[in-house]
Amino acid sequence: TLKWYPDLPSNGPLLGALWKSIQLAFISTALGAVIGTAFAFVFAGWPGRISTIIENFIALPLAVPGVVLGITGIPAGMGRLVLGHVVFVMPVVMFIVVSRLRRIDPSFALASRDLGADAWRTFRNIQLPMIQSAIIGGAVLGFTLSIDEVVVSLFLTGNEPTLPVYVWNQTR
Repeated sequence: TLKWYPDLPSNGPLLGALWKSIQLAFISTALGAVIGTAFAFVFAGWPGRISTIIENFIALPLAVPGVVLGITGIPAGMGRLVLGHVVFVMPVVMFIVVSRLRRIDPSFALASRDLGADAWRTFRNIQLPMIQSAIIGGAVLGFTLSIDEVVVSLFLTGNEPTLPVYVWNQTR
């Protein structure tokens, strides 16, 4: 029913949980996109089986629940939540960006370097525009996963729950 929607603006704990989830998703997505893109550049240039093994090791947090971070000695709060979500979001961004980087012809970057551009200028003017849509796509997917993540948030949240944890607790 639509009975509860008019009461939504007056539900302080729910709105607080929603605001915390939005803040958490923005912070973890920004950090995950930067770190994931950096790892993508590292792994896109590595040939062979070693790259695949290390990529799969980095993606392990996607398969292992947040229990691992939940039992560590990191104090409860926003820092632990951000760390947990970054560890969860970063591999998503990394896989999308590394996939794009492996399909781009490396001669564009080599030509830029041959023409006198340094590494930063080559990245900013040549490579970044070519992978920009992959970074944005990975970040949007990571943001969506972060906003909706129950398991990681359930084990890492402190006294102020995120929206998925709040809804989970209300349904219990």
